Order: sequence, then structure tokens, then C-alpha cells
Amino acid sequence: MGMTIFLKPNVRLKLLTRKKFTPQAPMRIEGVLDEWVEHFPKDAKFLRSISKNLNRSKVRKICGKRSKNSTRQKFLAVMLWGYGPYAVGATRTLEITKELNFDNKLIEIMKLARGGRHIDAVSYMATNPIRGLGPAYGTKLVYFCSPKTVCAPIYDKRIRDWLNKYAANELSGARLSKTRWHTNSYVAWSHWLQVQAALLGRNWEDLEYLMFEDAKSIGRSAKTSKRGKTSKNKHSKKFKTK
Repeated sequence: MGMTIFLKPNVRLKLLTRKKFTPQAPMRIEGVLDEWVEHFPKDAKFLRSISKNLNRSKVRKICGKRSKNSTRQKFLAVMLWGYGPYAVGATRTLEITKELNFDNKLIEIMKLARGGRHIDAVSYMATNPIRGLGPAYGTKLVYFCSPKTVCAPIYDKRIRDWLNKYAANELSGARLSKTRWHTNSYVAWSHWLQVQAALLGRNWEDLEYLMFEDAKSIGRSAKTSKRGKTSKNKHSKKFKTK
């Protein structure tokens, strides 16, 4: 299993913690709620009941041990929060639920996560994949179903991009080139985050969100660079000597 090997604060993360922390705002899903209701008519009442102020705390409560919501409703809450205002969420989620043995797999994932076995839950999804449910949303499910005492962070493309740029040499055994199911990468990420939280004296969930927001600049830089290269290539072709 991958383990963190650096026992000092990450330079970039330490810099981010100096700024005033602003918690993640609730997801704005009003514009796509009707589409979710259309795709999941049997859960229409549930979906409408959670549509206001859908934040991390609310989704965690829905997925908690004491929750009376069905396994499928817990899954829908995670996916609705995850996709937020993006209209494709309902269609993609419906396709995921159509897979053979989906409910049984979902029950097992949640059972492992609720038991504090987040690594086993991730490993289970890696070896028993659900078509359409990759690490980005699979780890969201594990995150919301795990006890708060367990460091079970989300691992999506933004987090992977951030780690690849600012902490690639600090995670042992991790594969950061692509966001795919790889248990060792998740273990290394979870352990590294726990160490950083202890070193910086901050909540690991807050650190994860800081990284997620900071990664937006990586995406913008990549797009700017790509546009620059395209413009340069066009200019070169235009004045190319025959």
C-alpha cells in the first residue's frame, strides 16, 4: 500500500491555509431538479425535500447510520450534490442504476464505508466496478457514508491535478497521471492528507476543499496554454515558406 513519506507541511497547502477559510457553499440545483424528478419519479418527493441548502453536512446526514432513507435515495443525494447544476447528472446517474447487481454492490460499498473501512470500500469498487461510477463519484459516496472520524477524502480529477502539480513527490505508490481506480493511490492520498492536517493543525476536510478550489487555476492555466499553442501553430502555418 502507498504511504506518505514526507513529514513536513506541503508548501502550497501551507500557503493556502494562511487565507481566511470560506466553507463550500450549498449546491445550486434548482435549475436541474425537474430533470432529476423526471428521471427518478418514484423518488420525486425525496428529491424535492432535499433540494434546498444541499451542502456537505446535509448529504452526510442523509447517508448516516441513523438515516431512514433508502440505499438508493442516499446514492441519489450524493450524485445530486456531486453533479450540482450540471444537467447531465440525472441521465448519467440513471444509467449507473441500470447495471446488473447495482443495488447489491451499492449496499456492500455503503456497509464497508459505514464501518470505517473506507479503504476496503474503494478496493471493492476497484475490483467490482460499477459501470459509469468512477473514482470521482465513487469516492464521494465513500466520503459521505464514512464516519467523520475517518479520513475518507474525495478523489476526483481536480484533486489529482493538484497533487500531480504540487505534491507528486510526496506520495509514495500513487499514480497521478490519470484518475482511475487504484487503491494504492487512494491510500497514499488519504494518509498524506491526514499528515498534512496534523502538521498544519487544520481539519482534513477543509484542506481537501482548499485544494479542490485551488485546482481551478490549474485548469485555467492549461486552457490558456492550449489556446496559445493553437494560435502559434496557426500563425506558423499562415507564414510557412513553401
